[in-house]
Amino acid sequence: MKNLFISVFLVLFVLACAPKEAPKDTSAPAAEPAAEGKGIEYASQTTYLGPGKGVLIEQGAKITATVVSVDREDRSITIKDPDGNIHEVELTDDVKNFAEISPGDRIVTEIYTGLLMTLAKPGEEFTDKTASQVAVSEPGQKPQIVNVEMVETLAQISAINRETREVTVTGPRGKAVTLAVPENIEGFDTLKVGDKVNARYIEAFAIAVEEI
Repeated sequence: MKNLFISVFLVLFVLACAPKEAPKDTSAPAAEPAAEGKGIEYASQTTYLGPGKGVLIEQGAKITATVVSVDREDRSITIKDPDGNIHEVELTDDVKNFAEISPGDRIVTEIYTGLLMTLAKPGEEFTDKTASQVAVSEPGQKPQIVNVEMVETLAQISAINRETREVTVTGPRGKAVTLAVPENIEGFDTLKVGDKVNARYIEAFAIAVEEI
């Protein structure tokens, strides 16, 4: 899992440099404690919000890397990831505030994903809505970017595995996702193939270059 987040961090950093209130927990969550060390922290949590309010599945990570060197002429930087591996990243002219990056700076990436699922009401039709928002740093500041994307869709349960407590949900475009349902989630035995579910997915990441 750690290597996955490091890979995501590298991809997000390259992409971000190019142009381009949660419901209250009313029950004991099935949580995975945050892991720390070597500049990476991550955690996941599944919370049952109560009858008719659905299930909230959350994951988050915070990754810290270090700028080892900066090549002003080639517009590239060398960074050291949390495992100590060295990577060279070339940045295009579209990267804003490149001159503000210095050796020793920290690159902090925070990633959050949240999926809220509730059973749909009878008669609801399939929907597929998306929205996004991006904010970047002002001139003269260290480079940073915040990106938030949200998808709302009405999907359908296409398969249920009672033994493993897994549910496969298929969206209006035919994409299927299989989710594990924790033991503390009520109502699993009442689900059936063909049931429709409202799903709201939020993905956010923030990348900031910080001076130590």
